[in-house]
Amino acid sequence: MKSKYKYIHFIETDELVNGRKVWECKNNRTKAILAKLFYYKQWKQYCFTQYEQGVIFNDGCLADTIDFIKQLQATQSS
Repeated sequence: MKSKYKYIHFIETDELVNGRKVWECKNNRTKAILAKLFYYKQWKQYCFTQYEQGVIFNDGCLADTIDFIKQLQATQSS
């Protein structure tokens, strides 16, 4: 499984949520924890969260965010 990308990487932790491992999303340069990925029982899927702020994203939310960013980038290059 690919876990290292250009700017971020994912580390499996010993923490369990709903009986499944939690993954930390970290900055490659600073090693700062940006968010965590965990199995969100209410949505029956893995989600991306910033626990401190109480923000939870599923793959659909993140795909929509990526789409919006691509649209912004396209308007900047015009």
